[in-house]
Amino acid sequence: EARSPDERSFALTALGNAASERAVEPARDGLRSEHVTVRQSAVQALREVPSADAEALLLAAALEDVSSVVRVEALGALAGRYLEAGSVQRLVARLDAEPAEDARLALVGVLGGEAAHHGWVIDELRRVAREDRVVAVRSAAASAVMR
Repeated sequence: EARSPDERSFALTALGNAASERAVEPARDGLRSEHVTVRQSAVQALREVPSADAEALLLAAALEDVSSVVRVEALGALAGRYLEAGSVQRLVARLDAEPAEDARLALVGVLGGEAAHHGWVIDELRRVAREDRVVAVRSAAASAVMR
């Protein structure tokens, strides 16, 4: 059993390489770690796991982790998935509350990918393209609308 943060990160990364359901419980535990690197590795372990549990953990990390590094990593993992409308609504709600520019950019990226499945997202991206306080986020939202 891994004890140090580095050992836990390494073990989670190895589990993630298998893209197996077996990664869910160790990743759930890793997401509770006080160490950002362990939480980031837990997110990476869930990236390719095709389950509702993995997606729920990724969504929680994207919305709630105290570290923008972990939130961005979780958003990157969510970007390759088809998300249910409720998950997309929670991500849209986070747009205005998200303090970190890099995480808002990642949110726009995820939402841009979801617009094809959830057309109402386009209106939110248009709003962000007009109103976000950061030019890069406004530009990314405008680009997402154009796709």
